[in-house]
Amino acid sequence: MRGSRGAGAQGGKEPSIDDALSPAPLPPRPPARPARTYSAVSQWLDLIGEIAFGLFLVFSLITPSWRYGPFAWLPLWGYDKLAGAPMEVGVANFLPVIAVLCAALSRLLARRPWRWGPTALVAPLLGLTIVGLLHIDLDNFRLAFLHVGMYGLAWLVYLFVLNERPRLALPLAVILIIQGVVAIGQFLLQRDLGLLFLGELPLHPAFEGNSVLWARGQPWLRAYGLTAHPNLLGGLLTAVLLLLLPSLPRSRGWVRAGLIAAVLLGLAGLLLSFSRGSWLALAAGLAAWWLLARLGRSQQTRIPTVAQGKSRWRWLLALTPVLLLLFLYRDLVFSRFFALDTPIEAQSIDQRLHDAALAIQVIRDAPLTGVGLGYYIDAAQRLDPDAARVHNVGLLVMAELGLPGLLFWLWLMLAPFWLLLRGRQAKEPGGRDFYFTYPAAQLAPWVAMLVANTFDTMLWLSSNWQTSILFALLLSNLARQIGTGSQGLGSREERSSLEPSP
Repeated sequence: MRGSRGAGAQGGKEPSIDDALSPAPLPPRPPARPARTYSAVSQWLDLIGEIAFGLFLVFSLITPSWRYGPFAWLPLWGYDKLAGAPMEVGVANFLPVIAVLCAALSRLLARRPWRWGPTALVAPLLGLTIVGLLHIDLDNFRLAFLHVGMYGLAWLVYLFVLNERPRLALPLAVILIIQGVVAIGQFLLQRDLGLLFLGELPLHPAFEGNSVLWARGQPWLRAYGLTAHPNLLGGLLTAVLLLLLPSLPRSRGWVRAGLIAAVLLGLAGLLLSFSRGSWLALAAGLAAWWLLARLGRSQQTRIPTVAQGKSRWRWLLALTPVLLLLFLYRDLVFSRFFALDTPIEAQSIDQRLHDAALAIQVIRDAPLTGVGLGYYIDAAQRLDPDAARVHNVGLLVMAELGLPGLLFWLWLMLAPFWLLLRGRQAKEPGGRDFYFTYPAAQLAPWVAMLVANTFDTMLWLSSNWQTSILFALLLSNLARQIGTGSQGLGSREERSSLEPSP
């Protein structure tokens, strides 16, 4: 009794029946894990994912072969026949898996918002994907495997760059350096460099099927780099050059010197590809950049120009090796424009015109449904056994995907200019407006892509896996600075994906 009274006195009141029947109090909650712990883990995951994605990007754009290049190094297992030929699956195939897993875990810890990009861009891309997948013949495993892979890679690259904002200046510079050095070596030696471990093709002016031009009374091998064709090398270098240029004004010291060296090697490789369409595409992209920069009315809508004042002379000095290369082989360059009556050039032009006429005939036979994704050549060769793929993306899309595919393609091609003219679009769920932060840097590569795809299919979504990655990079470059709001460019969420590390 004495103990009960002591207890009641200590608690301030006698215990009641309700207190006796109530559940025991819960043990104290352990202290919450500090937010900075999650932040540190998230940052490490971001770094690992960024490195994995950068390596994947470099490996993908420096080899024309998934079977013999970096993706077959350190094989884990092999297939006697996959998509028509033997293949060994190397460690590098898991780089995109690592990048996606790191991004997913980091996003889960940091609770960052997910973005699809502006509707004007993502809706036609989704439409093209759906129409394309519906046109895949599942009975043809090889074509189904290739095209599903192309669409999958395009969406992976687009969404990763848009949401994770990886710094891509270093990977893009490495791509330019490797492709440029290999292209220069191939042209000067007039043969391949024996880089089979990187998937290099066997090359020689005398080999049947190798792309050559005629000058000085002999055939000249065009530079292939580490691609399947000189035109693809030209398109790749054009796109990467225009994507990398915005990083130059932000860089300093050795970083800037390295980026300039990469740009010069990329320009040399582009020159030696002797790709007319790529030359015109680069010229169109630079002209669009200059025009949009001149039309910008505020510092927020203009990208700093690469060359201003005294730096113009420095750039001219840096360009001296490329200008010297142009001078030494000026007759080969001019032959691509002014010697169109040579047998090689005349045959090339006649073949392209003939293929365009065949494409129109294929479209007339199936204007609504198309002939199916990847089946254009089969349809064209029923009309002419010597037919090749048409060198125009619009005709190719209409022939394979029919009228729905053409409409989605037109929507996607014109959407960036509609966004630019409109200025602002409907708001995101987060309440931020869509607008171009740097219209010159964002639209110049897109303009170059439109010109390149007028003369070939080297920067299109479903030409091959390299072109699908390049197309996704160009599209994410458009969307990466659309939707900026409360956070500045210095943060991970809104910084330029091409901004180099300080």
